[in-house]
Amino acid sequence: AWLASAGLLGAPAMAAELDQASSLKIEVHGTVTERCAISSPGDVNLGNLNQAGRHTELKFGLDCNVPFNMTVAAERGALANREFPLGQGPYAGSLPYQFDLSIPVRKPSSSTVTRSFKSSDLVGGGQSFSSGGGIATQGMDARVTLGRAGGIAGLLGGDYSETINI
Repeated sequence: AWLASAGLLGAPAMAAELDQASSLKIEVHGTVTERCAISSPGDVNLGNLNQAGRHTELKFGLDCNVPFNMTVAAERGALANREFPLGQGPYAGSLPYQFDLSIPVRKPSSSTVTRSFKSSDLVGGGQSFSSGGGIATQGMDARVTLGRAGGIAGLLGGDYSETINI
């Protein structure tokens, strides 16, 4: 008998606590790992450099599930002759270029971030820009367009190279 009455006394107190609560707040937590990855299109052979205005299109893999900042920097700021980057006599040893980027982003609507750089602007610390709050899931397109050689006789013969860091 004593146990039955103790059980009955506990029930009304519990019901009174429920009656006083008009709302309940439950916090739920989780995490999604931030990721931003880029893949290279590999080395690019531009062929005959004597054709000013010649260009090549590059496709990079770019997948960022967070807004990002990107820096583009160049080693020399021009395609340079491997043996004589300063040229010889009337022949130039370097060739400027333009580097254009196009990145589809979502924030939540779709848009495109575009940037154009003269090769000479990419030396030193390079140039930085933001995705403007967007994320990237569709890669990045780039275009390298050759400029004109500065020497009066054109380019010095030989192999030319440049390294662009993104």
